[in-house]
Amino acid sequence: MKNLPLLMALVALVACGEAPMEVDENRPDLSDLLDAGPAPAADAGAPAPATDAGEAPEPNDAGTTEPADAGPPEPVVIEEVWAMKTVTSVLQTNPSPFGNDEKEIRTTSYLRAQVSRTGEGFDWEEVLCHMETSPVRYGAISTETNYPAAFVTHFPVFQRTGRFQDSGDFHAGPFATVVGAELDNPLTDPLPESAGEAGEVDADRDGNPGVTVEVSGTVSGEVYVVQRNIITMRGRVRSEDRVEGLLNSEGAQIVLDASNRLLRSRVVSRRNPDDAASYFVLSRVEAGTSCDQIVDRADDLF
Repeated sequence: MKNLPLLMALVALVACGEAPMEVDENRPDLSDLLDAGPAPAADAGAPAPATDAGEAPEPNDAGTTEPADAGPPEPVVIEEVWAMKTVTSVLQTNPSPFGNDEKEIRTTSYLRAQVSRTGEGFDWEEVLCHMETSPVRYGAISTETNYPAAFVTHFPVFQRTGRFQDSGDFHAGPFATVVGAELDNPLTDPLPESAGEAGEVDADRDGNPGVTVEVSGTVSGEVYVVQRNIITMRGRVRSEDRVEGLLNSEGAQIVLDASNRLLRSRVVSRRNPDDAASYFVLSRVEAGTSCDQIVDRADDLF
């Protein structure tokens, strides 16, 4: 199963009609990135010059030997704080046997990035501040997913690596976001499929396997999941304090258990074919800006 929000579990219910998908009015204009075609490979920079193992340096007129060239100076590391917004859009199929319409579901995350910049390098430590998923409605039936405080508090901190090009383009990934499991190779190792299986962990420390998300609506309860998203970012500098771009997320999710058996059903989702529907925005903020401040200022920052 691909491109899932952390959980949108629905029971098999009859849809009473279709409603048009709501447009994300906050998404940036990324038409220049869409027109650019596939992203070029990230620029690894010029290779370091090889050390000359040939002839020894000649003595100068004073009879002394000039010291060997130590090469270019070490790049200056600049520490900054950036706020990040990511939006992942999927299309979820009506689980009812009497309907096959699709609805868009958007998962929005606000994150704090502690950035180290060295030349074209852009490396960051990523902390989740807030996550929310849009409710889904099939006729009179609606379901909403919520993320408990423990989910956010104990969400893993990730180290990411990105790079700018001279053109102003930005590239990062692929990298993995894994929750509810600890894997030797987060990009390729299989996810655990049952509680207690090798790799499965109680990541939010609530006494349940994996991570817990809450479902409310016609059927309510807790669902315990493991999930991996493999993410690639391709963006462009809009100003010295802002980067916008496309976010590609390939996801897989395992439902380990649920407090209500009706919430254990498999849900079919697929990536939204509108590439610009999944995106990211990076906004530089003042040093010391906290997660709470990023969430409070989200409308102004993004």
